[in-house]
Amino acid sequence: MKLLHDNAKAHDAQEVKDYLKQGGIGLAPHPPYSSDLSPCDYWLNSYITQHLPDQTSPKKLHKAVTDIVFSMPIQEY
Repeated sequence: MKLLHDNAKAHDAQEVKDYLKQGGIGLAPHPPYSSDLSPCDYWLNSYITQHLPDQTSPKKLHKAVTDIVFSMPIQEY
């Protein structure tokens, strides 16, 4: 399992990193806070959230997100 989390002080503390490492959770690097360096997935998460109805199971959620992404107009990218 990998976890992408921001660089908030509480998340970036060595104690938190050690705890996650002990649990076998790897950390994906995250850029510093900057509008120039923000990951491009922020717009995608917002887009999916706006078009996602409530889901009752992980499988249905996966299918719904996949359907949204594959139905997006190419101009959205």
